[in-house]
Amino acid sequence: MRTLSAYQLWYGVDRPPPATRELRAGSMTALLDGIDLRYVRASSLEVVRRIYVAVRDQNWNTIPGRHRVTRLDQQADSFEVEFEVEHRAHDLAFAWHGRIAGSPGGQIRYEMDGVAKTAFRYNRVGLCILHPFRECAGRAYQAHTPQGEVSGRLPELIGPQRFENGYYVPLFPACSSLTIDLAGGLRARLTFEGDLFEMEDQRNWTDASFKTYCTPLSLGFPHQANVDSHIAQSFTVLVEGTPAEQGPEDSNEEPRLVPGQTIGHLPTIGFSLPADGASLTAREIELLRRLWRRNTLQPWTVPLTPARRSAALWKSPSLSLRRAQARWIPWQRCCKAEPGSLVSSSSRRVVRQLILLKRQLQGW
Repeated sequence: MRTLSAYQLWYGVDRPPPATRELRAGSMTALLDGIDLRYVRASSLEVVRRIYVAVRDQNWNTIPGRHRVTRLDQQADSFEVEFEVEHRAHDLAFAWHGRIAGSPGGQIRYEMDGVAKTAFRYNRVGLCILHPFRECAGRAYQAHTPQGEVSGRLPELIGPQRFENGYYVPLFPACSSLTIDLAGGLRARLTFEGDLFEMEDQRNWTDASFKTYCTPLSLGFPHQANVDSHIAQSFTVLVEGTPAEQGPEDSNEEPRLVPGQTIGHLPTIGFSLPADGASLTAREIELLRRLWRRNTLQPWTVPLTPARRSAALWKSPSLSLRRAQARWIPWQRCCKAEPGSLVSSSSRRVVRQLILLKRQLQGW
């Protein structure tokens, strides 16, 4: 059996996590995680879960960036961080300068200013903001859109991701500013520049947040960037009001997890591959072989090419993949299917099928 390193056990990959640093802007605090800003708080109240820049190619692959911090000025009640970032993959090359600043008055601003080094197609390039669902669900909001002011309440229950007339529909129209009424009489005022921003309920995909993102999905995708195409955006958050006094339920005492009595067992739903790309063990290969023998789901969309699988899995002679089918299955279809109802209709003789569930809703 493969022995996992401590990093793999804790973080899923065999490398240490990025160093973090707590920053303060007046009464606001935040955690600098690499070049992402996390857990923006007013006293004990979480206002923003995460601020980051996403580069997504035309297939919705996330293209990671390599960054270099060029300036870090941290004071007792303010901060400023500057950095350079470059994203490269296949024909995509995009570089940008970033700046994060927090003022003594409590305002926090994240800026990105980038340029395309090559011509490429993309679905999203720019800022994304995650909002904590416990603090935001059911709360009143007001947004400024090109059509005027809109208002309402963020959904208490999961807000379905609608798809209408060939486009994905956000919770409300794309906006340039947004205010959310929070607990204790506080109000988060969020301002976006450089693009219009939409919001989706990420609980549709089991993520515990709402997400405000650039490059509205309602415009369609992909988009074309040419050499020297310029993309610049900024996001500013400011909390208005005075935080309530911290109560016993808001204690900073570290939570404890105590094992209790076993009340049941989770079902064996499926399998996943390690993120570090390590070779499969004999036991993992046998589990995959058992999965293939079930052969109960109908192939959907495009065949899975060897390039999309780990080399260890595809090239292993013990799996005998020369007469196997490997296809993507939309996860929604599998969830709704009756057992045995999706039987392969292929006339080609197939000895095994590899079934992979793919989330079809975009923006994930």
